[in-house]
Amino acid sequence: MRIVPCSTFEGFMNAMGQLSPGEETLLVNQSHGHLDDFRRGVAEAEGFLTDVDGSVFAGNEWKLARDVMTAPLREADLADLQAYASGGERTDVDDIGFIFRSIARLQESHFSRGALRALAKQPAREGAEGLIRSFGEGGGDMVCAVSYGMYDWIDGWFDHMLGQDHKVAIMALRLRWSGRWLIGFDPATVVTDGNKGYMANVWRATCGLRAGRTMALVDSPTDLKMLHPEYVSVLIVPPNDPEAWRQKHRNDGFGLLWPRVSAVLVSDSLQSLVEMRQAR
Repeated sequence: MRIVPCSTFEGFMNAMGQLSPGEETLLVNQSHGHLDDFRRGVAEAEGFLTDVDGSVFAGNEWKLARDVMTAPLREADLADLQAYASGGERTDVDDIGFIFRSIARLQESHFSRGALRALAKQPAREGAEGLIRSFGEGGGDMVCAVSYGMYDWIDGWFDHMLGQDHKVAIMALRLRWSGRWLIGFDPATVVTDGNKGYMANVWRATCGLRAGRTMALVDSPTDLKMLHPEYVSVLIVPPNDPEAWRQKHRNDGFGLLWPRVSAVLVSDSLQSLVEMRQAR
């Protein structure tokens, strides 16, 4: 893996523009410390905070869910997505409404628990399982997923990866069911970029985890409020992101993200972080 130290945002952007295609690169933000500091922080972290879609999961759970909607509802959901991804000004209310409308469309499409569990059987990003198992007792005991997604899908996804006895804490919207059928959701559990930081703090307070012993993995500006200045924070920039709009959103947000992250990992894999954990 190529290591590039960057002292400024301008240096980071210059380095990004000179990356060789296919070469895994770690760009270290030297305002947060040097490479040895970063390696030590990753190795010694006691807890792990992560986004899900685009981070430990390369795909997008909402796209998977959209594919099982009826055709007219799928078209409406895609129109909502296009408005969301257009780069226009959005509020928390806009983001929450977007999620709630998607769940209503799933409900109208007669979405079932069985369909959700089937959709959750998706592969993790390379290295994600090893990274998660390195925190706690192997079942994700000291891991928290803070997501704009659906609790039930994320729980099923961790079941598929780690087993049904996994211990990962999940902060995400909880669905409501009647028997096998989706009938709604608990609005008080919704997570957007507006409250990701609060949800992360709730989990840390529950665990008694200090900020300086916390590692965070994010992939876009919507995760900004998750990033405490004392965290060892990694921004993953996958060269092969399956969601072009997400890639553009991330690239447009580099100016916001760079001051808050310890390093930027340009890779489709998390294996290099696993190896740093194994060195402890």
